[in-house]
Amino acid sequence: MSRRERRRSRRARQARQEKAPLIWQRSGPAPKGRGAAPQPKVAKGGGGFYIPPWLPVAGIIVAVVAIFLGLVLFRETSTASPRIGDHWHAAYEIIICGTRQPPLPSFPGGVHTHGDGYIHLHPQFASEEGRGASLVRFFEYAGRALGSGGVLTRDTLQVPGDPRVFRNGDICQEGPDQGQPGVVQVFVNGERRLDFEDYVPRDGDRVQIVFGPERAAPTPSGSPAPAPD
Repeated sequence: MSRRERRRSRRARQARQEKAPLIWQRSGPAPKGRGAAPQPKVAKGGGGFYIPPWLPVAGIIVAVVAIFLGLVLFRETSTASPRIGDHWHAAYEIIICGTRQPPLPSFPGGVHTHGDGYIHLHPQFASEEGRGASLVRFFEYAGRALGSGGVLTRDTLQVPGDPRVFRNGDICQEGPDQGQPGVVQVFVNGERRLDFEDYVPRDGDRVQIVFGPERAAPTPSGSPAPAPD
């Protein structure tokens, strides 16, 4: 082999050696580009659970509000009257289409009657205190004890133990108000109570539950039996 040929062969080997690293690099990891799949990011410092800085503050606020509301509710229920140990009496009468109904029969309970024309309020349980002794609840207690009725709302009256139901706008079928439309009304000591669904009788009150034409309080029928001691 001549000197020129040897030189040419040496240059060819050098060229192949220079190209080899480029081939190795191409066989490695693909370069990042538009087509490369995104790699998941790893949180620094071990990737612990992240708690927003405002979360503890919000939790404290919610706890304070809940405690405050609980105290208010406890105060209202604990100071509501009548309470266990009280013994109140309120006279009542029920008038349907101008006709006075007989007193409800006796039934037991903390809010009850002895068939004497009085609502007896001496709660025996916490559930009978305060609003648990309302006029509406008295009707409900009586309805359960007497097997039917016991509905008193702004637009419906069903006397405990009576199957008849009277709704606002119903026409009176009998009695002094026969032929006239009636509405549910409640009078306390001669004054109409529009909020009677929340009304709790007080000791000495006189209550009239009426279905009939809208008018002033009916004339009291006279005192019922003497108020119990």
